[in-house]
Amino acid sequence: MTAGPPMNPTTSAPWQYLVKDMNADGQFTVSDIPLWVHQGFFLPGDCIIWMLSLHTPRLARFAELSPADYGGAVAAAVSALIWFFLIVVSGGTYSFVRNVDRAVTGRIIDLHQRVVLRGRIARVLLGNRLRKLRALTSPRAAEPELPGELFLVDEELRVLMACSELGPGFAMATSEVATLLGTNVRAARRTLGRLKTLELIDTGFGSMEEETVYTLSRAGRAFVAAQVSPEQ
Repeated sequence: MTAGPPMNPTTSAPWQYLVKDMNADGQFTVSDIPLWVHQGFFLPGDCIIWMLSLHTPRLARFAELSPADYGGAVAAAVSALIWFFLIVVSGGTYSFVRNVDRAVTGRIIDLHQRVVLRGRIARVLLGNRLRKLRALTSPRAAEPELPGELFLVDEELRVLMACSELGPGFAMATSEVATLLGTNVRAARRTLGRLKTLELIDTGFGSMEEETVYTLSRAGRAFVAAQVSPEQ
């Protein structure tokens, strides 16, 4: 296996010998590929030797280096260090880009979730405002009709009274209702389901997990008011 065209030991730049036909047989074949790999490995070290010989000849003479040392032990050691450094830098760059991409993607997803959640909250609040506005402008609509012969058990009354004591913008979650009644979540859902069927409570969205929360409806507020201040 030949090493390519002969070199000028005084002026030859190492990359000049990265030719297509490395073995100089007049054609490009598969046998040229190992010579390409060999020459490419030594290229960084050969370039260092060439630059020292061209720009700092005194240092090159002191180190006993010249273009005649292309592909030698010094070129091999320097090339190995440079290739190792490039591999480390490439790996670090890839890790940095990957981490930045993951961080940016995570922030975008988080921002999208927040925007969607706030949009849903704004839609619910707007619906409540519109209903209140219609109630103010339509006196007949302001007085909700209560179901006839309404009978509530003690647990249902306790839930309605607890909802009536909540401040503006607050609501009760299913888990809070279960704690209030001293029962499990399934039983609390049954109680809330009946109150919802009677249209005494309204539902909304709570936390990021979209937990269902409950507030008094207009009919529920009217019912609680009737219980607190019964007609004389």
